[in-house]
Amino acid sequence: MKKRVWALYRVSTEKQAIEDDIPMQRNAVRKFVQKRPDWELLEELSELGVSGFKKSVQERDKLQVIKKAAEEGKFDILIVWKDDRLGRNKFEIPFMLEFLKKQGVEVWSVEDGILNNNEKHEDSLLSFLRFWVAEGESKKTSIRVSEALKQMNEQGRWTGGNIPFGYEMFDTGIKHPKYDKTIKDLMISENESKIVKLIFYLVVEKGYGADRITNFLNENSFLSKDGKKWRSNAVRRILRNPIYIGRQRYNTADKDGIKLKPFREDLVIIPEDIFNKTQKILDVRNKKIKINEPINVPSTSANLLLSGLARCGYCGSKLYADSSTKTRTRLDGTKASYTYWRYVCRESLHHRETHPKSYFGAKKFDYRTESEIIKLLNIISNSDEFNNLVTDVFDSIYEQKQFQIKNLEKEKQNLNLQLEAIKNLIVKIALGESKLTEDYVMEQIRLKESEIDNCQKLIDQYKAELGKADERKKEIDKLKKAMEEWEDKYRRGDHDTKKMMLANAVNRVYFFDKKIDVKLRTEFDEILQKLMKTGDYSMGK
Repeated sequence: MKKRVWALYRVSTEKQAIEDDIPMQRNAVRKFVQKRPDWELLEELSELGVSGFKKSVQERDKLQVIKKAAEEGKFDILIVWKDDRLGRNKFEIPFMLEFLKKQGVEVWSVEDGILNNNEKHEDSLLSFLRFWVAEGESKKTSIRVSEALKQMNEQGRWTGGNIPFGYEMFDTGIKHPKYDKTIKDLMISENESKIVKLIFYLVVEKGYGADRITNFLNENSFLSKDGKKWRSNAVRRILRNPIYIGRQRYNTADKDGIKLKPFREDLVIIPEDIFNKTQKILDVRNKKIKINEPINVPSTSANLLLSGLARCGYCGSKLYADSSTKTRTRLDGTKASYTYWRYVCRESLHHRETHPKSYFGAKKFDYRTESEIIKLLNIISNSDEFNNLVTDVFDSIYEQKQFQIKNLEKEKQNLNLQLEAIKNLIVKIALGESKLTEDYVMEQIRLKESEIDNCQKLIDQYKAELGKADERKKEIDKLKKAMEEWEDKYRRGDHDTKKMMLANAVNRVYFFDKKIDVKLRTEFDEILQKLMKTGDYSMGK
C-alpha cells in the first residue's frame, strides 16, 4: 500500500505568489515524489503571502488543516520544498514537527530530507537550532530591506512627485549617481509660503475650517499652484502636511503608519507649535478621531461670541443660538428691522420648573462674560507668584509620571528576565532534561510576551503624557508673555479672532438669571485658585 502524501507550498509575499515561486516549489516536490514508487501525492496546499516568521502556527490556516488531518489519519507524509517553507519560528515549528511525528506522520523536505525522524534528544535539539537559524535569516532579510529603504531617504532629499504648495524645485548641480542627470531638490517659494502662513493663521487665530479658508482665498483672488481656484481638499492636505515644519512624509502606505524623513530647517515655513495646535483643532472637528485632551474649538458657523462655550447654569446643557427679527419705527416715521440674538437652553422647554430662565440675551451676557474673563486673566498675569505657581503645578505632574515610568521600566526588565528563563526551558525539553510539556512552555511564553507588551504600552502612554505636559507648559509660558497684551489684542480683534481667543482661555461659561460662572482652562483655574488662597490677586500691581 502506497504512503499517502500531502504537500505544503508557502511564499511570504503576494508578489512571489504571482511570479515563479509556487510553480517552482510544486515542480520540485512532484519530481521528488515521482522518484519514490511507494508514495502517492494526494493533496497540495498553498499559503500565499504568509510570513513564516511573523505568523504563528495558530494563525496559519493551512497548518491548522494539516494538524487536524494528521489527527484524523488522512495522510502519512507531509512534504515541503525546504524546511523554512514550514516556518521560521524557532519556538513553535520544532513542536509542530514533534506533534506530527506523534501522529505517525513523517515530514520531508526536498532540499533537507526527513525533518522529524529524531530518535535521539540530540536530533530534537538540532531541529530546534535549524529553525533558530532560519528565524535569524528571516530577521536579517527584513533588516536588509528596511535598511535599503532607509538609505533612500536618509538625507531627507526630495525624491520626486508633485511639488507641495509653498515650495519650488531647483537644480542642485550635483550629478545623479545612477542616471545621466543632475539631482533636483526643493526650496521655499517666497510668494506661496505667505499663503501657507495665512492658511494656518486662519485656523489658529480665527478658527476657520477648510471650506471657509477656501472661500476666503478665492474671494481674495489667491490662486493655487496651477493658477486655478482653490478647492477644500487641497487646503486640507496643506493643513495636514508636516513638510511645513521641515519633515517630509514618505512610505505613507506602510502598515506602521506615516514615516518622516530627517528634519530640514531650510524647508520650515510654519513653527512646530502652530502646526501641532492646528492638528488638535482639526482633530476635534473630525468626529472620527478620538481626542484624549480637552480643547475648545468655537463654531464659526454661529454668530454668537460664546457658541460652543456657553452652558445652562441650571442643568449644564449646551446653549444654542436663536434669533428673532423685529421692526421698529424711527422718529422720522421710517421703519427699520433689527435682529435680537440670544442663547437658548432646549432642555428648559421640558423642565420649566427647574429653569428660572430659559434664554439669555447675547448682547448682555457676552459683555458680562468678556469683562469677567479679562478680569480673571489680569489677576493671573499681574501676579508676581505666577511663574512659581506654574512651576509647582507642572513639577507635580513630572514627578508623578517619571515615578510611574521608572517603576514600569523596572517591571519590564524583570519580565524580560523571566521570559528568557522560560525560553531556556525549550532547550531542556529538547534534551529531555525537563518534564514540562511543549504546549505549557509555549503558552507561558505567549503570556509573558503579552505582559511585556502591555507594560511597554503603559510606558509609551506615560511618556506621551509627559511630553504633552511639557508642551502645555511651554504653551502657558508663551501665553503668559502674551497676557500683557491680551486685553488690547482682544478689543482690537474681529468677531472670529475674539471667539478663538476666548476658546483658548476658557473651558465653559455657565449662564444664570443674574450671574455668570466662568470656568477657565484647567491649568489657569488651578493657578487662580492658588493665587486666591495666598491672597496675591491684587489688580493694582
